[in-house]
Amino acid sequence: MKTGYMTLLVAFALSLLAISPLASDGTGSIKIGYTSVDEEGSLEVNQESFNIYEGIGLSLTDWNFYFDNGVSLQANLKNLTLNNRLLEAQVSKPGSFSFYANNNQYRRFYGFDGSSFTRRNMSNVRFSFTPVKHVEFFGGYSLQDRHGLSELRPLSSYDSDVIDTLTRVIDYKQSRISGGLKWTNKKSMIRAFYRGTTFDDQTPNDLDRSGDEINAVASTILDWQKGMALTAGYIYRKSAMDNLESELTTHQTWGAAKLALPDQWQIEYRMSYGIAERINEEDRTVDNIFNQVSLGKNIKEVGGLRVGYESRVQDDFIQKVTSSGFVIDGWLKPTEQLYFNGSFTTRSEDTDEGRRLLGDVDITRHQFTATYTDTSWGRFRVRWQQRVRENDPLLTEGLTGGIGLTTPETEEVNTRIEYSSLTPELTLRRAAYGSLTVSYSLITGSFENVNEDANYFFRDHVLTGTVTPRAVGPFEGDFSASYFRSKRDNDIEKFNLHFGLTYTFLKTHHLEARYHAYNFDDFRDLGNNYTAYYTGNIVEVNLIKDLSF
Repeated sequence: MKTGYMTLLVAFALSLLAISPLASDGTGSIKIGYTSVDEEGSLEVNQESFNIYEGIGLSLTDWNFYFDNGVSLQANLKNLTLNNRLLEAQVSKPGSFSFYANNNQYRRFYGFDGSSFTRRNMSNVRFSFTPVKHVEFFGGYSLQDRHGLSELRPLSSYDSDVIDTLTRVIDYKQSRISGGLKWTNKKSMIRAFYRGTTFDDQTPNDLDRSGDEINAVASTILDWQKGMALTAGYIYRKSAMDNLESELTTHQTWGAAKLALPDQWQIEYRMSYGIAERINEEDRTVDNIFNQVSLGKNIKEVGGLRVGYESRVQDDFIQKVTSSGFVIDGWLKPTEQLYFNGSFTTRSEDTDEGRRLLGDVDITRHQFTATYTDTSWGRFRVRWQQRVRENDPLLTEGLTGGIGLTTPETEEVNTRIEYSSLTPELTLRRAAYGSLTVSYSLITGSFENVNEDANYFFRDHVLTGTVTPRAVGPFEGDFSASYFRSKRDNDIEKFNLHFGLTYTFLKTHHLEARYHAYNFDDFRDLGNNYTAYYTGNIVEVNLIKDLSF
């Protein structure tokens, strides 16, 4: 199977070279090189190095062919000879057709020595075809094949002398096929498609399942007032477990209307109504209703503000949960250089009928961004965001259990989850020197409830930088780095360094050398047998030849 696959890759690569004389215009590069990998420590802790392989790599990159009949072909075939290959190709003609295909592979390590790992192979194809003006057929197919062994260590085992490792076999294929039709004109659009999925579990668990989806949407613009946009759609989904005789179906209708009013005012309305039905030994139906209305005002080229109100209902005829909330967002551009935007949303959920373990919920989210741009030197931007979720459950007498028992009254189990981040970013660009981008993020988070043993807090510091100096003669270089430090209940430190240097000779030949350094340390005391550290040094040397036709 692998031999046949490699034969197909080689044949496709050779075909790119064979068709080059037929193109009226074309460019591309051939790259061959060697990657050396030197690693020490636990292979499972550093995600950035999971998919790096040692060996000889052959790549055909940035291939572009243009033919006299308007057809174009683009291809990127990276690491054809290694297991981390990334392959992309597209052939198209504007207004007529397009066809795109890609394939990539990814490896995930488990265990200190990487003896347990999973490998994922993903392939995708997409196409579109326009037989007549305004009508387009489209579709696609994707296949994901994942297999291997994964490991899980419960947190309770880290404090013991013997680590309790749970090994799980992963072996499945998941496919998706889709096809549809789209009709458009200057002011209207109708789009409908079908998507089918299958999950083939090749382990003894035999948890095969399948799904079907039908999706239709239509939109139009009416010449009323300053213009009215209408959109509506319908979605049908069905999911089934083959060996459990369990089936879940959903029907959802949705719509939106936006009316432009004089003086750049606008009003917008959105709604959706969904029914979810589960068919098994205990059939159950859930209704979901959503409504939102908003009013906005724009001041030409200066700013805008939108205020909205929303309501939601979830009712399974045992318990009923209602929620309401507000949304405010806006933007401001007082000068050509300054730009501000932000948003604030809040929502409260109440259990009107029945009881639920989560109880009542309050959710608040907001974000703000300020940007200063100067075309002569670059840009400075600051972004702030915060998300807060508070649950206030109260288990009272009368809360029915699964076997008809009631839970006695207990204390409130208040919970609060908070996430915040502040990120300033500076970008400098000068043609005489090159470019520099530096960013720093302060990220804090917490989980708190009445059981203090379950509380969790973290404070992360993330520093990144990229330097691309101006080329000096035949030499071009680049440098990037990132530093991560997580404190409080975490105690993790990691950094990555990347250096690149390219020497150009004979105009179309390049000698490239790249060095990557990875370091990871978890300083928490997780038991005598758990060593969470990693150091990796990766060196790449490549010879590149540019071609043009």
